[in-house]
Amino acid sequence: MRLVITVASVLLTLQVAAQRPENGIAPYSVIKQGNGYEERLYPELRWVCHHVIQRMARPDIYTNSFLALYGYLNGANSESKRFLMTAPVTMEVKRVTEDLQQFQMCFYLPPSLQPPATPPPAPTTRGSRIITRPSVVVLTRQFGGRPETPTQWQAEARALRAVLEGAGEKRVDFSTFIG
Repeated sequence: MRLVITVASVLLTLQVAAQRPENGIAPYSVIKQGNGYEERLYPELRWVCHHVIQRMARPDIYTNSFLALYGYLNGANSESKRFLMTAPVTMEVKRVTEDLQQFQMCFYLPPSLQPPATPPPAPTTRGSRIITRPSVVVLTRQFGGRPETPTQWQAEARALRAVLEGAGEKRVDFSTFIG
C-alpha cells in the first residue's frame, strides 16, 4: 500500500536550494514520474513530531505545531542543542473516530541525528516526540502557494486523489494524507 502525500512549492524551493542530504533535506529516490505526480521511496528516517487529537481542525493547529517543533530546533530539547531548519515539514491527518482527527506535524531531523548516530535529544515541549518512520513509498504532487488551513490542505489532497485515480493508480491508501 502506498501513502498519499501532497507537496507544496515551498518544500520544492527548499529542496532546490539545498539538494543534498547533508544540507538537511530528507533523502528519497524517484521510483516513477507520472503525469502530474511522482512516486518516491523514502528510507527509514528519524523525525521530531508534534501530535494532537481534536474534534475539528482549527487553523491554529498548524501554527502551534510548527512553533513547538521549531522550538525543538532552537534548544527546547533535553540537551538545549540548536539545529538548522530541515525539509520537508510534514502534516499527517488521520480520522480517529467520526468526531476526532489526529494531526501530527513532523520535521525531518538533520543528518547528524540520523542512524547510526546516537539518539537525538528528547523534546521538552508537551506533545512532541522523536519517531523513526519506516521506509515508505509515497505518491506526491507539487502545487503552488502555501496552504495554511485544513480546508486548503484537504482541497490539495482531493486534487492529488483525482490525479492518481485519473492515472489508474491502484492500491493507494487514501485514508491518510500527509501535507
